[in-house]
Amino acid sequence: MIHTTAFLLLALLLALRCGAVDAYERPTHEEIARRAIQPGLSSVDQVLTGDLGIASGIEQSFLGRTPVRLVGEGARDEDAPSLRVLNHFHDPLRPWENAGLDALAGLVRGQSAVRWQQNPAQHDRTGGGNWSWQDARRRYLAALTAVTRSERDR
Repeated sequence: MIHTTAFLLLALLLALRCGAVDAYERPTHEEIARRAIQPGLSSVDQVLTGDLGIASGIEQSFLGRTPVRLVGEGARDEDAPSLRVLNHFHDPLRPWENAGLDALAGLVRGQSAVRWQQNPAQHDRTGGGNWSWQDARRRYLAALTAVTRSERDR
């Protein structure tokens, strides 16, 4: 019995340190996101230029950082702390409460990405801040309506 418990504990520690949840190293995840925002792969540039009137699109600098850099940094930073990656998966064939990553026979379970993106208490669950859909909408509104340019840029 003690060997089984020790084995399960070791397996859990290894899974949390280096397992399926480390599918991409942080720099690789950042580069994938940077490439995904490029014209022809996404409409971000079109939205910036056409809908928001930002003539230079994804080349526009916001406090020294372009949208390409911001998206890359966001992808990289979403992987820290490492427990946040548990919430980056969704299995559409399972009920929503069980649709997240399920590792080690249920010993390690993440929240479905669909629910995670709407969870205003992300920090309470894994640390690393709150970056939910509600937070994104609040920040976007501030970027469009804040009184001064420096407030909008922030």
